[in-house]
Amino acid sequence: MSTIMVENNLIGQDKLCCWRLIPAQCRAARGLICWTQENLAEAAGVSRSTIKDFEAGRHDLQRATESQILSALRDAGINLIWREDGTVGATIRLSPASCGGSS
Repeated sequence: MSTIMVENNLIGQDKLCCWRLIPAQCRAARGLICWTQENLAEAAGVSRSTIKDFEAGRHDLQRATESQILSALRDAGINLIWREDGTVGATIRLSPASCGGSS
């Protein structure tokens, strides 16, 4: 079961009702871990065009596809945040060195 951070409280994926991944949040999460669309697609087991079209706002994700993407991001050290006021975000559990910086 994936965990999602909502208002600083962790909830199970099965309790996630109206909180959906949005394109900007997906792009931001990729940026935090220096992943290309191809990297995310490979880690999530989906096509690059799925990621590209979603991030461009061309279509929404199917729930199963969204779950795969969320799991891949979580496994890469990303915490996604949804707040009841409508703000969303992404945080990282990895060091900056993961983007090629020195530690």
